[in-house]
Formats: sequence, C-alpha cells, structure tokens
Amino acid sequence: TRWGKQTRFSVFDVDETSQHHNELGLARLRHLLASVRLDSTQIYQSSESTGWHLYASFTTWVDSEEVHQTLKQWLTAEGLQVKQGQLELFPSNNGLRLPLQRGFAWLDDQGAIKLKREAISADEAIALFTDALDAHAHDWQIVKNRIARRLEQLESESRTLQSNKPKADDDGEEGFADFFTV
Repeated sequence: TRWGKQTRFSVFDVDETSQHHNELGLARLRHLLASVRLDSTQIYQSSESTGWHLYASFTTWVDSEEVHQTLKQWLTAEGLQVKQGQLELFPSNNGLRLPLQRGFAWLDDQGAIKLKREAISADEAIALFTDALDAHAHDWQIVKNRIARRLEQLESESRTLQSNKPKADDDGEEGFADFFTV
C-alpha cells in the first residue's frame, strides 16, 4: 500500500539480510526507539521472507512527511544505515506490504515467532493486530520533542569533540621537526 499525507503509524522495516536482523541489532533498535518514547513498538514477521516490521502507532493523525524526515534524521544521527535492504522507514514514497498476509507472524522481543497468522482466523488476526496498535499508541508530539532534544544532544557532543581536536599547523609539519632531530 502507499501512504497518504497523514498517518496513524510508522513502520521500521528490517530485511532478513540486514545487519540489524539479529538479536543484538533488534535490541539496539528497540533501545533507541524506547529512548524517544516509542517503547511499546510491536514486532512482526512481515512475510515468508522473514523480514521484520516494527509498528509504532500514534494517538492522532500526523503528517507523513514529517514523521519520515524526523525519524530518518534521528536514526541516521544515531549511526544507523537508513536505506533499502538495511532499515527502511515508512511512511515513505515506497509501498509497504500490508500486514496479515501469508507468512505474517507475531514476534517476541528477540524476533522469534510467537504466533503465525495462519494459526488463527482472519477476524482474530485483524482484532489482535488492530488492538495492539490501539493499546500501544504514542503521542507524536512527545516523540518528536524527544527526538529534537536527542538531536541537539548529539550536535552538542559533536561540537565538543571538534573543539577538543588538536588543531593542525598551517604547514602541517609542527611537531615533526623535533621528532626527526638528532
């Protein structure tokens, strides 16, 4: 499916070949999400490909472009590769596989299958999926504000590192003359 101008959720897509598709990568991603109050993000196997979709729902409709750009800027600043095959963010201009299709499954915190879609009826699957989105909805404004504070913190840390870096001499030779004298 494609995204409209507004959304009630975001999806973090981790392909099975991604460097993040392991217990440590999942734990790091979940820790980062929790740090900005996306702590009850639901984890699903998206299809038979065994890729993961982490759904974060919102309490109100929010601007799709704002969600995408904010999350991408933040995750990139945190050192994650946000790109196809590694970690994709939705909403975006790309289509997303709809949930509850063949191969869909509910996962535990380590990425192991808890329940396969095929094991329950369509009505039960829809109710389980939508109830989880509703029960764990996040206030986008709170999330966005926490991301903004974290980006400020990362920028401040970067400026501090730059200011503590030794300054190079204009001719680039200072310090070497003494090293090579006999």
